[in-house]
Amino acid sequence: MEGAHEAFCTPVGGNHPFSVIEISGRSKIGQVFNEDKVLVELLDDNEKHEKRFGRVLGILERQRHKDVQNPVFVCTLDEVDSHLVRPMCKTVPKIHIINKQIVEKFGHKVKRFKCEVYEYDERAGVLCEPKIYDINPAGQKTYVFLVAYISWSPLHVYPIGAIIKILNWGNSIPKGLTILNLQHEVPSMYKRETVNRTESIVRQGRDEPKEKHVSRKNRSYTPGGVYYRSARIERLG
Repeated sequence: MEGAHEAFCTPVGGNHPFSVIEISGRSKIGQVFNEDKVLVELLDDNEKHEKRFGRVLGILERQRHKDVQNPVFVCTLDEVDSHLVRPMCKTVPKIHIINKQIVEKFGHKVKRFKCEVYEYDERAGVLCEPKIYDINPAGQKTYVFLVAYISWSPLHVYPIGAIIKILNWGNSIPKGLTILNLQHEVPSMYKRETVNRTESIVRQGRDEPKEKHVSRKNRSYTPGGVYYRSARIERLG
């Protein structure tokens, strides 16, 4: 995918006289993430051209977030619509965020720069305790939002999500690195095999670092790391 409204597919299997299928428009792309294997209908009759045009009919196999029911995306506020956020990953469409409390309190003419943030009850598997936050318009571009994907109905152009955390990256390098790690899904936890192997090397005195290594009680986390566990989320109401 080149963006939220433009995608290119490469045919697999069989001999095809064309090498790429261009899909333009959110309605033709459908509920697709980058690198998904999809079924495509051709919309043109230019059989001799290397590039054809089409639309997605269905998803055959997920590649991104394959085993995560509610992936979390790093987003910014949409510049026009207050109920939409833009994932920093350009291949993901805008997300319609839950704003039920804001609508109930301020009416359907929702003022911009207000957002609804939810806590996640891991034991019950539900979103709870929504709080309304005001965003300073002057510093709007310094805020990013962690948005949990909830569902995507075929009747809606955009998926539904909920804000679960607000981060203000400001001009701080550490905060900026934290957001980049989240955006690019850099793991902030080591695998147990990696930790055990590292400790084994240190004990044997090979390539022993000059600085003290992380203590055993903190060995699962990288310094300054942020970790979000995959979980199932159900909507309120």
